Amino acid sequence: MKQHITVKQLNELSRKARRKLRQVVVKKWGAESDFDLLLSIGQMIELLEENYDSLAIENYSHRDGWHICDFANATEKECVRMTEGKELCNCLWKATKEIVEK
Repeated sequence: MKQHITVKQLNELSRKARRKLRQVVVKKWGAESDFDLLLSIGQMIELLEENYDSLAIENYSHRDGWHICDFANATEKECVRMTEGKELCNCLWKATKEIVEK
């Protein structure tokens, strides 16, 4: 299982989003280089928990993938934001990217 995002994924961010991510990572974990911006699964979960009102991370084997959902301001069965993917790390990155691109 992949544990960190890749340089290629990091380069998907706009300059503004990359600066925002750097500020967050420096504040939270004391980043010293671009290598420190290659977020781990745990770091992304922590960032999502801080930005989602009600975070749910589920693995649906019958659908062959991961689902990350924010149940804020919605019924129990409906997500406000949802990200899906086959690889947990990639799925978390998609959701994290949405936050830093705001």
